[in-house]
Amino acid sequence: MGETALSRLFLVTVILADDMKRGLESRGLTRARAFALWEISHRDAITQRELADALKVTPRNVTTLIDGLEKTGFVKRRDHPNDRRAILLDLTSSGKEITDRLKRETQELAKALFAGLSPAKLEEFVETLDLVIGRLERLIAEAST
Repeated sequence: MGETALSRLFLVTVILADDMKRGLESRGLTRARAFALWEISHRDAITQRELADALKVTPRNVTTLIDGLEKTGFVKRRDHPNDRRAILLDLTSSGKEITDRLKRETQELAKALFAGLSPAKLEEFVETLDLVIGRLERLIAEAST
């Protein structure tokens, strides 16, 4: 039964990844740029270093990522008021608009996917996913040491 569950989980990831890619491409975004926008949108202020940490990438990668988002008009940089070495990132009005749309679409998809599930079943599903995620992270960490 474990192999069947893993197979289904794999299928869900493939379907979601394909759908996400199509949706993001239609907005001129890559997955990396969308994740960066998502992280920035959930904070009052974030430095490039903090964004690199949140995305688990190098500061150099974030610089390139932000360069692209700045060119497309989704993000702007500004000097940090207390640390002259740090740069803060802000969403532009276009950046806010697109992240608001992504949030709405995420809520709509969640509503459609889980319609009809009782709160208890949904809670059990989330707990199971949390367990699987934790185990997967541990297995990956062990394999990389």
